[in-house]
Amino acid sequence: MAEVTRVNGTGHALGTLYGSLQLKAFKMVPTTALTAGIGGTAEALAQEFGTTGAFIEIGASGTTALIIGDGHALDVASVDARVTAVLGEAVTTTEVTSFYAIANS
Repeated sequence: MAEVTRVNGTGHALGTLYGSLQLKAFKMVPTTALTAGIGGTAEALAQEFGTTGAFIEIGASGTTALIIGDGHALDVASVDARVTAVLGEAVTTTEVTSFYAIANS
């Protein structure tokens, strides 16, 4: 039988984040640590993204939050604006391009 070399496909690279759904991930760093509990800023943030955020995790220290949500509805500017409106202060928002990078930061 003749040997055939495959030439189509993705050819995945190491160290690259791939996605097959319309989801995006964002890392948010507030100026002031988020607070826990009923009425806390962590609760307010989670409620704000309840309809467009599939997952939200706020770090134990309250100094970072990860939001994974609808890639059609969310981008860096919209996440930043919504978080700033909820917290009433400036935040730093970046799109996650590597899960390994945020796990090791």
